[in-house]
Amino acid sequence: MRLARYSIIIFGLCTLLLSCAQLGTIDGGAKDTTAPQIIQSTIKNGSTNFNKNTIEFQFDEYFQLSNPQTTISIAPNHARIKSTNIGKKLRVEFLDSLQANTTYQLLFNSAIKDINEGNDSLMVFVFSTGNTLDSSYYSTKVVDAFTARPVKRLFLGLFDTLNKTPKYLQKTNDQGTAVFSFIKPGKYAAMSWEDANSNGKYDSTERVAFRTEELVIKDSITDTIPLRLAITEFEKPIRSAAFIEPGLVSVALNTHTVNDAFYFQNETLIKNDELIWVGKDSLLLPFNSIKTPSTKLFFQPENGSLDSIKIVSNSEEIKSLKIKSNANWVKMNSSFVFEISDIITAVDSSKILVLDKSTKDTVKIEQIDFSANQLKIKLVKTDSKEIEFTVEQGAVTGKTGLKSARLKTAITRFSDRELGVLQVDVSRLDTTDLVQLIFNNKVIESQHSGNKKQLDFKDLLPGEYNFRVIRDINNNYRWDGWKMQTRTTPEKVMWFTTPTKVRANWEIKVDLAPKNE
Repeated sequence: MRLARYSIIIFGLCTLLLSCAQLGTIDGGAKDTTAPQIIQSTIKNGSTNFNKNTIEFQFDEYFQLSNPQTTISIAPNHARIKSTNIGKKLRVEFLDSLQANTTYQLLFNSAIKDINEGNDSLMVFVFSTGNTLDSSYYSTKVVDAFTARPVKRLFLGLFDTLNKTPKYLQKTNDQGTAVFSFIKPGKYAAMSWEDANSNGKYDSTERVAFRTEELVIKDSITDTIPLRLAITEFEKPIRSAAFIEPGLVSVALNTHTVNDAFYFQNETLIKNDELIWVGKDSLLLPFNSIKTPSTKLFFQPENGSLDSIKIVSNSEEIKSLKIKSNANWVKMNSSFVFEISDIITAVDSSKILVLDKSTKDTVKIEQIDFSANQLKIKLVKTDSKEIEFTVEQGAVTGKTGLKSARLKTAITRFSDRELGVLQVDVSRLDTTDLVQLIFNNKVIESQHSGNKKQLDFKDLLPGEYNFRVIRDINNNYRWDGWKMQTRTTPEKVMWFTTPTKVRANWEIKVDLAPKNE
């Protein structure tokens, strides 16, 4: 009997120990995605006849006060403020006297964050030192100037004068709308911007939207014309520059002429025959980033001031050149073009193998040429549909002395009868309009409408295509955002999203008719 009793006790202890040893995770519940909220204050939001020098706020959870010197402000900015918090309470003290008969707004711009998740928000608290509150109302919408889609969580400020602190501040909601209440009638400048560093101010690297006309508020206004958010275009000759390591620098320009000059820091002018133009405003320059991983590019326009840009390598040690095909298909009997990350100095043809992918038969090479960073391979006439290239390691030598990595890729060939044509009626477009053909979400060709009535897009793979039209006023073959110096608005973009189906050996007619114009 005693033995049975001990057996039961031992069994129970083992069961308890085993259950304690089970590994697992503790479920903490749903993630908190809500910022702390005000549940009580010493005066109500919208109060009048305020005559104290402090306001205290009770929040629904413990919080951290984030940089209150810049994230908590008062508008109009008549007084210095001091903010302190204890537990769930926030105390705001006015260090200077507030003006009589004035409506004030306390702005909490990402100032109140919960302790665990760091959620924050923009909160506005309104009160008046007079008998009434300012009652004017303003509402507007912010859209992406390129896509025309609403943009949420953007700052929108009403300014007495731009480049100053906004008198009133709001954020756009999920529909891209910002609403201002309790504002004073008057004249304002309206501006919206992306506030990446949460400083409540516009920085030149952020996208921006302006109301180009002065905003005159007498009572209540709902703006029917949205503000258009876009990048800012500064009138510098160099738009961007970056290494294509190890032997090239890619450069994008805003403007240029044939007599412009390029040179790198501590080096001589680059000869014209060394400039590799890859577009109307883009080019490649030879440069050894292994030897010099950081440099400055100088650009002297024929008519204009000297411009420069710093370029820094972000790569670790580079041991071989990159090689890639510049297309995944070609027309039948066309040459195959490969691009190298350096200026080509030599090619070992014995390290290039070409096969018919389906039969694995060898396809003979008729000719190999190279120029700048491009390798061109022409095959002996063949009916092979899909060609497989094996470019063995070291097949191509570059100016830096490095050799190419191994590449194995297949490229499809299409006959004229397997491709289609789009004949696009552009008679209702402006002469400056840039028509862009889009396939698989990529722009594959761009043409200006000019004085033509029809544009032809040839040699197209079967499939569904869309069009985008940019009102390219300055004829630079790209979309331009805000011009800050002149406050010129972003170029208009028209989207034709109804797909056009291209069929093999067909000529399809398309009419591009702008809407609401």
